[in-house]
Amino acid sequence: MSYSTKLNSIFKDSWHSPAIQAETLSLNYQEFYIHANAVSEYLKSLSYKPGDSIAINLSNGPEYCIAYLACILGNYIIVPVNIELTEEDQDYIIKTTNPVFVINKEFNFFELEFEEFIKPAFQDSKLEYDAIFFTSGTTGMPKGVCHSLDSLVENVTSFNKNMSLKDNVRMYHVLPMAYMAGFLNTILSPLIAGGCILVGPRFNPSNALVFWDKAIKWNANSIWLTPTLAAILIKFTRDQAVKDKIKISMDNIFCGTAPLSQSLRVNFLKTFSQPLQESFGMSEILLVSSQTRAEASKESNVGSILPELLVTKRMLDGQEELLIKSPWSLKCYLIEGKTSSPLINDGFMPTGDIGEINKKKLSITGRIKDLIIRGGVNIMPASIENIIQSIPGVDDVAVVGLPHEFWGEQICVCVVINHKNDKDGALQDIKIIVNKKITNNMRPDKYIILDEIPKNTNGKTLKNDLVARLK
Repeated sequence: MSYSTKLNSIFKDSWHSPAIQAETLSLNYQEFYIHANAVSEYLKSLSYKPGDSIAINLSNGPEYCIAYLACILGNYIIVPVNIELTEEDQDYIIKTTNPVFVINKEFNFFELEFEEFIKPAFQDSKLEYDAIFFTSGTTGMPKGVCHSLDSLVENVTSFNKNMSLKDNVRMYHVLPMAYMAGFLNTILSPLIAGGCILVGPRFNPSNALVFWDKAIKWNANSIWLTPTLAAILIKFTRDQAVKDKIKISMDNIFCGTAPLSQSLRVNFLKTFSQPLQESFGMSEILLVSSQTRAEASKESNVGSILPELLVTKRMLDGQEELLIKSPWSLKCYLIEGKTSSPLINDGFMPTGDIGEINKKKLSITGRIKDLIIRGGVNIMPASIENIIQSIPGVDDVAVVGLPHEFWGEQICVCVVINHKNDKDGALQDIKIIVNKKITNNMRPDKYIILDEIPKNTNGKTLKNDLVARLK
């Protein structure tokens, strides 16, 4: 089924059902469609044609959702630009994609002339790709990942089926809307289910104390978190009544974009009586797997692999790297105006991850690039990080390799210790525990206490930045 056929069916069936709930605005599917069509027609009046690129440079909000849908209706290539990026990165994205128009905060969505519709009329595009999502990046400039709408829609259709997401889903949205997870996981997925997007405030630590207020008020039953966000919520959600409400109201608390430590998984379940449902995905191949609520309560993996995917391995740097073949793979990369493809071996995507599959469930055990080789011994930082993360008083940890004249690389632990603790004493306790649990040739050579570990906006640790600082 083409994406336009699917969207027409969903919007028709949900025409008078809630589509978007925000602080100052509520739209049903008909109203959502009408406002998006008004934007699409306005762009058309400026002589822009299907296949032209339209950049979206907005803060999180219902307007971002309308802009996405307008581009889909007009068959424009969607170019989300995250306003949280540096000006240099934003300028790079604009220069690379050369959009004919930028929808920004000056654009007045609700003063456009609009036409009443009694049913939707989506039409398939004839483009090679329909959207360019730029990776948040842990190194270098952002990388454009080009996808077709057919792939995006089919991927979340499979995901929704595996997770049993239906038209009663009310997805609380707090991720950056400009990134793949902010669009695919938390806008497109609930829409394809015929559910409702609840546009909460973009998360930051300053609103952690009231994070759940809107979710509870709007009867949210699903949410996507990052591990960093989940860790902050454990600390700042102190009201037992709020915890009790989350326990009974949330059907799914998904967690993705970065690895989830076992200690965080345990502490979240202990705090909210709700498991974090770990997932795995990549911008290049979209959603790959996720845990159901039942699986997350008793298992430590990233869930069942979607049935349409194939997984194999290859040897790389002495490690077995996971390769995944997906029918929803990217069309190409766009880097400095040039296209290329990362796919190898008949369409498999190198993940850069090390992992295992057991009964169709995927476990990620480390990253190839994170590998530390000390005196010829291969060491996965995750094995050390998981031990340290579980120690009381540790807020965050990252283990990296630093150049060493004799060993080749030395193991360096960067740790953030809770400010209430005696940091020097806590560090000594950490060393004692680590030395008890790790063999001699894998024990860290150096420990450094930091105020924070550098991360990107998706919560992934920027290890290259960290190494550069330490050097």
